[in-house]
Amino acid sequence: MKLSEFRSLIANMPVEYQAFASKRRIWASYMNRKDHAGDALHEVFGASREEVTLSRNDLRSFARKPDLGQFVMATIIWGYPRGMRGNHVANLVNHLDDLTELLSAARAQPVTGWSTHFAKVRPIVGIGLSTYTKFLNFLSVQVQGHTALILDDRIIRVANQSIFEELAPLRGLTQRSLR
Repeated sequence: MKLSEFRSLIANMPVEYQAFASKRRIWASYMNRKDHAGDALHEVFGASREEVTLSRNDLRSFARKPDLGQFVMATIIWGYPRGMRGNHVANLVNHLDDLTELLSAARAQPVTGWSTHFAKVRPIVGIGLSTYTKFLNFLSVQVQGHTALILDDRIIRVANQSIFEELAPLRGLTQRSLR
């Protein structure tokens, strides 16, 4: 089966409106910080909203802003509306400036060497392949000549099941093999 057989269906799916809601209380401890992350979260939630709903379209709007702090935090909220596991958010907010610098560079100039680029992400504990490819996708980054896609476990499983021949180059991949 070919993905191209579904081109019309895929093109007509309103994926830009795929949205998730998240409660302020989940992110409250990070909003209390007097730093880039706290400021970004306050901007995303606004002054008084107890809940925020973010769509893919909203994330693309945040991605066009010069400062990517709001974009990163909005993407984390969208991708993990109930919060991330463990201390991943704490690690991320402690490295927010490093992460936004990497993303700004990728937005400005295509990524030509994936391994070298992603090696710079590894020290940021909690930002794995799935999360980082979300950022790259919403920023419309070019990676080795291709528009970045969100590569998560679900996509890797589909590729490894050999359902779509266009995904053949991904067969045998794991999250670990791409790190």
